[in-house]
Amino acid sequence: MITIFHEDRKHTIRQLPYEVILDNIRSAYNVGAILRNCDAFGCSHAHLTGITPRPEHEKVKKTAKQTDEFVPYSLWVNGEELQKQLTGYRIYALETTDNSVSLNKVEIRFPCVFIFGHEVAGVSEFWLEHAHQIIEIPMLGRKNSINVATASGITLFFAYQQYLKKETH
Repeated sequence: MITIFHEDRKHTIRQLPYEVILDNIRSAYNVGAILRNCDAFGCSHAHLTGITPRPEHEKVKKTAKQTDEFVPYSLWVNGEELQKQLTGYRIYALETTDNSVSLNKVEIRFPCVFIFGHEVAGVSEFWLEHAHQIIEIPMLGRKNSINVATASGITLFFAYQQYLKKETH
């Protein structure tokens, strides 16, 4: 747990045992929104790969609403070096495939990392091959996808709920 001071308020921040990988996310606004989700649900680290806009980007800062200052992050040219650093982590890729499992049927194992991919191309083949499990968000609508930032919020909230359940048992 980390305690930070901001102006005259004291905040206790819980960093939980899950991280995110932003795999070639193209929209700076989505990156900022995902960082807000990371802050809201205690995500301990964000890994930015490929073309993902950096937190210094003006549009990321606008959407992140200062959470880019609270969520630790690292930059990676590609996934190979990052993947070597994830020993001991359960890797979950969020993607709709023939092999994906509905998020509400997954028991999250911690520590873990969630991979969110490019808005059109999705999670890269590299990460799909290295994921321990591919998960999808069950949907009732006609489309089989939602905005990546929205998807990250749903996924991180789900992980947060599961972590709290395990912590209290």
